[in-house]
Amino acid sequence: MFVWHREELLVTLSTEYYLRVRALLQQNGIKMQCRQAGIRDHGKKQNMLQKPLAQYYIYVHEDDLERAAQLVQQMGPEESITVNYLEW
Repeated sequence: MFVWHREELLVTLSTEYYLRVRALLQQNGIKMQCRQAGIRDHGKKQNMLQKPLAQYYIYVHEDDLERAAQLVQQMGPEESITVNYLEW
């Protein structure tokens, strides 16, 4: 696709937000490249706090960066997931 002229649009730990942004870009005809990078968790599949196991990246062509950023901004921010810790 476009190896040298891409810019990073999004980095997130949320699978849901990543998929929402991908769908939004596809609906608006913006070509993208995506990457998923695993997060080391010392051999455990998932821990008690349900920490994310992957980080997601979306790259777009530098000519589409401004338009793509506006679309993501209109969609709204990523909802932060808060973990309720035990209180003593």
